Amino acid sequence: MRCVFLKLVVLGLALGISSQASVLEPKASYYGREIESGFGLLIVGGVPMLSYHALMRFRLGNRYPLYLGPDIQFGLGKQGHFFSLMPGAWYVFELQNNPTATLSLGLLAGPTFAQGLGNVPPAAFGVFLDAGISFEIEGLSTVRGQFRSGVVRGLFAVSGAMLIGFRFQ
Repeated sequence: MRCVFLKLVVLGLALGISSQASVLEPKASYYGREIESGFGLLIVGGVPMLSYHALMRFRLGNRYPLYLGPDIQFGLGKQGHFFSLMPGAWYVFELQNNPTATLSLGLLAGPTFAQGLGNVPPAAFGVFLDAGISFEIEGLSTVRGQFRSGVVRGLFAVSGAMLIGFRFQ
């Protein structure tokens, strides 16, 4: 009887440890693709605009939560508009205090186009640092708050946005 009891305890511990190990894996490792879209505020060279953001991220391998993908940003202001299409790279961290939240840090660089924005050149090269925090809503969907700062041909640019995202295997 003692032997059976010990076997059940060892089996229960083994099952508990294996299930606990799967909970500690980063959530980002489960998803290979992410699509996010939303609205926010963009300021380029001191000109404020309402903006639309869309990005698609593809995971590189299974070892690290590193993503690559295109990002589109469109700003519409009173005086004109701003458009960027940039490839980006993001690294995703799971927040230990909240298992449904992740923090992503990224770098984007590519062409930007503007019209009617005063000192903002019509075509330029831009570089942005991206920081975002995502919260899982229902399994494969997320809400993301995003903050970006960068430079467009020597002019300071900053943006903030709220995005809704969908993740796929």
